[in-house]
This record gives sequence, C-alpha cells and structure tokens, in this order.
Amino acid sequence: MSLITDYLNKAKKELLDFGLRNQLINFRLPKARGLILNTPAAEVFSSLIDNDKTVGISGLDKKGEPTLKDGFETNYNEEDLIKRIKKTIRDARSHIEERGINILFLSLGQLEWFEEKDQEKKYKAPLILLPIEIKFNEKTKCFTVTNLDNEFQENTSLKVKLRLEYGIQFPEIKSEDNEFNLIQYFENIK
Repeated sequence: MSLITDYLNKAKKELLDFGLRNQLINFRLPKARGLILNTPAAEVFSSLIDNDKTVGISGLDKKGEPTLKDGFETNYNEEDLIKRIKKTIRDARSHIEERGINILFLSLGQLEWFEEKDQEKKYKAPLILLPIEIKFNEKTKCFTVTNLDNEFQENTSLKVKLRLEYGIQFPEIKSEDNEFNLIQYFENIK
C-alpha cells in the first residue's frame, strides 16, 4: 500500500508547475480583475472559516470612506470595485464552464522571496488559499464573499518548490484542524 501512496505522491509533484508564470509562485494582480483587501488576514480568516459568514466587500465613496460598516475593505472606488468584481466573476464562471475547475480563491498572507541567481528581483506568492464564491446581494445592493465548503488550503506549489529547490520546510497544516492559528502559521514561516 505505501508503494502505491509513494507513487501517487511522486506523480502529484510532477504535475505541479514551478515556473514563474504560475500565479501561485509569482503573483501579480491583473489590471482588470482581482482585488486586494485592506482587512487583516486574521479577521478575514475568522469571518469566513471560523464563523462561516458571508461578508460584504466595501469600496470607497466619494469622500474616501468605506461604503459598508462591516465589510471587507478595499482601496477601490465603488465604480472600479464593481468593474473588477464583475470581471473576476465572469472569468471564474467561464473557467468553470470550460474546464470544470474553480479558480476563484481568496489568498491570505504573502511570501516575498528571491531566486538565488537574482537577489534583485522580488517575487510574491500567496500562502493560504480559500475557495470562495462572490455574489451580488440584491437586499444590501453589494457584493458578498462566502467560503465554499468551509475549507482552506496551503499553497502546495510554493511549498514543494521551496522544499525541492531551497531545502525550506513549511509547517504542516490540515484544513480539518479546528485549532489552526493563521497568525502562528505566518510566524512559523518567517
């Protein structure tokens, strides 16, 4: 049995993309889609995973104030926020319809790293990924985000790349772990 498990684990690693075109290794926010939240990662994690909430996404009004009191905050004005969210939803839906794969994830934490041969070029990679769904709430007239299946996962591509190429071990996590502490996980990676 362990021979089969070893073989499957080896095959999984061969399927991972360690190239810099992979957004899980070298994240760059696209110009027209995706969002950066200003809400602290621990608060986002607590809301979506620990408390299994649906939370609104807040843009900025003309005075620069958040449009929602209890939403995840961004630095986008309301018009730009709506455009970015609609484009993000459209691309995610298209990906599901064409390939059967959900690509809509909220990432928490970011590792800045360098390749040994080029210490000048800084790369960024997400650490924790939450599969999400974004919907327009007719009642509140805002977009909301919900975690799918109350799950999260580590960035396996980054974890394996850093272990194989640099000998760096990431702490182990299990999404079923009720005692998971996001801040402690980030501290253990430092």
